[in-house]
Amino acid sequence: MSIQSFLNGVVVGVVLGLVFAPERGEVTRKRIAQRVSDLSETIEDTYDELSEKFSQQADRIEGMAREIAGTPSYTADTHLKFGN
Repeated sequence: MSIQSFLNGVVVGVVLGLVFAPERGEVTRKRIAQRVSDLSETIEDTYDELSEKFSQQADRIEGMAREIAGTPSYTADTHLKFGN
């Protein structure tokens, strides 16, 4: 294969890419950046929700364990209510 054939193939590829490209590179980069940002926000929101659910479940399990063990459950509400 000659250099000329290779260069002709590159030129044809570039021209076809420009003709059939759905959008300009700048637009594509902005769209990708927006989707990455949206995904990042979704991941952060999901993490926050799961963290809260896990915390609630841990509190619930701790309460059940204390109930089974026969010791009173101590929470911030108990402390504020009774001043302990």
